[in-house]
Amino acid sequence: MTIRLEAEGPGVRGLARLAPGEFQRLESRPQLDRAIAALRAEPEIELATAKDAAAGAAFAIVQETGSVALLAESSSTTLSELGTTVALRGRFKR
Repeated sequence: MTIRLEAEGPGVRGLARLAPGEFQRLESRPQLDRAIAALRAEPEIELATAKDAAAGAAFAIVQETGSVALLAESSSTTLSELGTTVALRGRFKR
């Protein structure tokens, strides 16, 4: 299954993918700001979410007030009578 993450909300300019391993290299706010400034913000990002398919995916929420980097460490999809539940677990840096 693939999910689409959309950038919405006050001050949100978009989403941007980080290169593999870049999340771990971000150690300070200035590093995070420089890395994200060099990326092209998109209105949405698609992620495969079947059993850990999104693991290792890194992206940023680009905001006017300071961006946030996220790293997906695991993902899962569960079907039920109510619909589909997608779980995306990971870490973030501000």
